[in-house]
Amino acid sequence: MRWTHRDIQVMESIYRSGGMWRDDLLAYYESESYGKRRLWQMCKEQLLERKGVWKNGRRASKYFIKIKGKRELIKAGIDLPEDIRMIEEPKKKRTRKREWTERDIGILLELYRMRMVKLEQILERWFKENKSHGNRRMSVMKKEWLVTSERIRMNGRNEAIYRITERGVRLLVERGALKEGEAVRARDLEFSPIQRDVMMEASELRFTLPDIPYLDSRAFKRKHEMNRSELVLGGFELPDGDCALYIVRENPKEKTIQRLVREIGAPKSNISRYLVFHKGDKTPFEGIRWSTGGKPVHVLPLNDEGITIMRELVFGSRLPELVREHGELVDAPENRWRFRHELKTPNGERFAVETLTGDNVLLERALREYRDTRSKIVLFAWEEDKAILERIKGAHWIEVATIPRSRLQQKTF
Repeated sequence: MRWTHRDIQVMESIYRSGGMWRDDLLAYYESESYGKRRLWQMCKEQLLERKGVWKNGRRASKYFIKIKGKRELIKAGIDLPEDIRMIEEPKKKRTRKREWTERDIGILLELYRMRMVKLEQILERWFKENKSHGNRRMSVMKKEWLVTSERIRMNGRNEAIYRITERGVRLLVERGALKEGEAVRARDLEFSPIQRDVMMEASELRFTLPDIPYLDSRAFKRKHEMNRSELVLGGFELPDGDCALYIVRENPKEKTIQRLVREIGAPKSNISRYLVFHKGDKTPFEGIRWSTGGKPVHVLPLNDEGITIMRELVFGSRLPELVREHGELVDAPENRWRFRHELKTPNGERFAVETLTGDNVLLERALREYRDTRSKIVLFAWEEDKAILERIKGAHWIEVATIPRSRLQQKTF
């Protein structure tokens, strides 16, 4: 930017007087509008500083010179005191190449896989002990164009959301974290506004289970040869087969429910279970008969309770601990009904089914097919789940053992 003789006069007058009002400075220029533009430009270039000051009962603008402005006066040959001549020169631009740590690469890889991640989740996972350092590190990565960010409104809060850039993808390829021929362009990883909210909710569920490998929707569909238009949002990789994840909005259309039921009912060899979260207090799957060949379908509310059940009972190992007052819950031997649990008590062993995890597939099978009156089935259900208790009325071959939901809040069952 080139500064005119009048600009230099303005800066010198501000320096000599220790600050000047805008109305006085505009007199140096031919027109008021041109003078305002020049003052705005000098403020933008950090030569001047504008402050709002009360004058005669109204707020007026007063301008003060900054270090960079004093340096411009020296360059223009203005005679200034000796101490001003010693003003330090601006810092030189960084020439040393930045070094990216394994943690930086891990963050970029997570952004690539999840496509969009909240800053809060990044800080909680990678910078839990020093979140202020995490904020600085993300700013550095953004400055180097490895990531980009935006603020969006979610659940009544403004959230900072980060995404990977083309330069970030190239760095992952250079480090060997991605294969060059298989890497997806950053622009193709962006969500549409309709997809964004539900995908962000899937991302939050993923971060509640950091130790379980997760596949985003594209990777999951590619692995299981699914159509790109299918509703699955991703899935967790488990030793006995993957778990497909679905999220249903509040008050969904009937055709959406039917489409999801058909999708889950389609045979898929390497999917061992399905996790379906629904918004709202009432499940939209009341009375639905799942046809999965005995594979569990965990239908849970998308709230703190549902997430706790997913973490502690579906993917955790606390289900036997929750019901141990009734006996020892163990894996059942192979049987014609494909029941997965067996309850050992002093009086013997009996098959057991549960709806504590939101899965009623085996309960429906027990109601339809099991008729061995010599050995009753034990059903574990929530004490407050009136629909399940009403459903088994008249089934004399099923013995109910209820568990209060308040037990979920206890650290030890």
